[in-house]
Amino acid sequence: MVKGRCLRTLVAVFSAPVQRLFVALVFLIAPGCGANLRAASSGEIGCPESEIEISEDSGGGGSRTWIAECRGRVFYCSAHATGDSGQYKCTESLSDVEGASARAESEGPSESSAPAEAPPAKPVESAPPTEAVGFLLSQSPTDAEQSCTGAGHEWSPSGTAFTCSGTPKPVVDGATARLAFCADQLCDLTVFLGFRGDDANADSQLNSIVSAMRDKYGAPRVNVKGGTAYCRSQGMIRCTASGGASLTQAWQWSSGEKIFLALKGKEGSATLAVRYVTPKTSESGASAF
Repeated sequence: MVKGRCLRTLVAVFSAPVQRLFVALVFLIAPGCGANLRAASSGEIGCPESEIEISEDSGGGGSRTWIAECRGRVFYCSAHATGDSGQYKCTESLSDVEGASARAESEGPSESSAPAEAPPAKPVESAPPTEAVGFLLSQSPTDAEQSCTGAGHEWSPSGTAFTCSGTPKPVVDGATARLAFCADQLCDLTVFLGFRGDDANADSQLNSIVSAMRDKYGAPRVNVKGGTAYCRSQGMIRCTASGGASLTQAWQWSSGEKIFLALKGKEGSATLAVRYVTPKTSESGASAF
């Protein structure tokens, strides 16, 4: 029950319709009822009622304001009556909020302030590549040559590596492969695919290749698109062929395998190079790029 000065002040300050509403809320807004304001403020500011100090309690005409202080922090509180309803709220002093923000920025996150969440699960690593475009990574030069010529392509030496005029598994027209061997095992394979900048199907072919790589090996660890978004929106191959865009992606496995994908262009054409590297590549220094 509300009695004494609190209720008398309520009746004196507010009109009859508002009195009916605020009799129910008297613990919140009646002037001089500091203990009641402490109780009302507690849930708003998240501080125990016993530690809250109330000051500058004033109001009239259906509204009331007061200041609640707790543990060195200051909150401005208010209550309002509108028709047959009422509401109240407390907002921390702007100076306190700015000070806390500045301290947080200078001190950085702490263990006590960090949310108690379990660390995210480590992504499951996909299986490393063992084959690409019909060549087995680790096959001998003789077997690789047979894979090339058996598919109707030409096999020829190219410096310290070899070139196949096509790929045993078709990718796009005009694709070629360059192969390097480490201790008679294929350890470095680069596939080159060319696109004309005015080819209407080029973007679809590129997207199919990139999507297939992602589906098979997961999201790349490196994924960098060069150029402006506007230029790329006109067509990735078209933009790249004009020198206005580029694409770089990379995958890497804990066992040492790597895949590098690079799209670059000039003079009206674009070239996509996809390089597969085994752990033995770094040991021998062989390169098919």
